[in-house]
Amino acid sequence: MRGRASFLIVALIASVFASLPPIAFAADDPLVCPADAHRPLRMRDDELRPTIIARAADARPLPRSVALWGDSHLAAPTFAAELQRVLEARGLAVRRNFIAPYFDRPGVGIAVRNFCASRNWRFVAAYTTKKSDGSADLGPALAKFETNTPDAYLWLDLRDADGVADAFGLRLAFEAHAADDGTAATIELVFDDDAPRRISLEGDAQGVGELTLAQDRAIGTLRLRVLTGRVALRGIAPWRPSLSPQTVRLDVFAIPGATVTPWSELDPAILAAAPGIASPELVVLEYGTNEANNAFEPRNYRAALSKAVTNLRAAFPQAECVLLGPPDRGVRARKGRVDRLRHARLHVRINEIQAQIAVERGCRHFDWQRFMGGAGSAYEWARARPALMSGDLTHLSRDGTRRSANAFANFLGW
Repeated sequence: MRGRASFLIVALIASVFASLPPIAFAADDPLVCPADAHRPLRMRDDELRPTIIARAADARPLPRSVALWGDSHLAAPTFAAELQRVLEARGLAVRRNFIAPYFDRPGVGIAVRNFCASRNWRFVAAYTTKKSDGSADLGPALAKFETNTPDAYLWLDLRDADGVADAFGLRLAFEAHAADDGTAATIELVFDDDAPRRISLEGDAQGVGELTLAQDRAIGTLRLRVLTGRVALRGIAPWRPSLSPQTVRLDVFAIPGATVTPWSELDPAILAAAPGIASPELVVLEYGTNEANNAFEPRNYRAALSKAVTNLRAAFPQAECVLLGPPDRGVRARKGRVDRLRHARLHVRINEIQAQIAVERGCRHFDWQRFMGGAGSAYEWARARPALMSGDLTHLSRDGTRRSANAFANFLGW
């Protein structure tokens, strides 16, 4: 395919890969991160206990592939972890697969067991850039992780939660540009304790490409080092042929500060063809809080959201579509008179517009604010014990997020 770099280590048909056993590693962590590296947020075991609710009477068939896009409310691991636990309580295995390049985003959940990233990478999100530079078409992550610094590194532990390696290959979406002296962009890859492999990255006219890697032995860890040129990672999709067809794939593409705007600007054909995001059965867009941060104009927001959902429908025409509205939001009191419902009223209007667009486009809408109790409920949630709202009156606490995720799962019929 034009504009795609392919480096196939061992060419084997899928049926052969599926017959290969996974590999169990020692219990100790194979990635010993340098002290100054970016590392993932760890969740306590008690934060992962599900609060199972009765399944809805009009329960729908459970999807086998779910993709959620959103902002900080979904970016932290709590919401997705609770959805996963609900599905597991229904007797289903769940796996997050797509590795989004959010490695330096504090508190954002990443779909790997562990990772280390050096601090000489730069994070670029589509919502912070202009449409004219093509940044809206960054693939499903709507972001990239780039560097032009030699020896910048990224280490990934690809094993499952039990320490079992089950990935026999991966697809790496990238951008690559030559160094100032014309030297081609090159990286070094190391699987487990194998010998390093030097790979030259060549993309299309914009430097965009895809690297396909496969081997006949399960991959436990991947170590990537930039050697020359400017390299940007758009995401990594491991290939796990041993997963049961009944396994639910749950991928989360959520970035703190994000808005729905990139969805209104992206090319749906490019998104649908991106590695690792083939044919989700359920697509959720969770935005609205950050739109209310700025000068909110209902007509402009409605136009942007309408175009975003149109693009969603074009990219994934067979998927069920759900718009997840913003939760309630308060205002931290300071000296002087404060309009305590300033944000809450905007969230009411945003949820109303989302509900209208959902009806027009054949989607469903979950009014998160109404579930909480409506405008002003953020203050009640903050006073609850345990607190269901954080002190900033914008983000929910872990308990509040878990309660909300269970309500959303019930809404979906899970």
